Amino acid sequence: RVASLQGAWVPTLCQRAAHAALSQPTSSLPELYRELHSRRQYAFDRLQGTGLKPVWPAGGIFIWVPVASLGSDGVSFADRLFREKRVRVTPGEWFGPAGTGFVRISVAIEDGRLREGLNRLSDFVRQTAPAAKLAA
Repeated sequence: RVASLQGAWVPTLCQRAAHAALSQPTSSLPELYRELHSRRQYAFDRLQGTGLKPVWPAGGIFIWVPVASLGSDGVSFADRLFREKRVRVTPGEWFGPAGTGFVRISVAIEDGRLREGLNRLSDFVRQTAPAAKLAA
């Protein structure tokens, strides 16, 4: 895990995604931006609706979500969410001390999968956290 985040190389998947994006006509970039912005806004609003306090991204395709208010660190939260709801998020701890108590959620997936993942995450939060902890 550490090597994949600290390596001085760009993973093959990222290279292929960049190549595909750069191979598109530049006229498609505004549409791509609108799609990503729409997904980002949707995910942010849904996460807020669960009582979580996501951090609005300065740019990009990831939203950071603090989970310490649920009595969990990022690793435990991510592991339980995957085990119980089959939703994969990235523990913030993988990115260093500043990520402790956070998870990172990607919005760069198809709309239906994003909506389903957020539905499952919302169910998970409701089932595992008392309302009083969310308000803190």
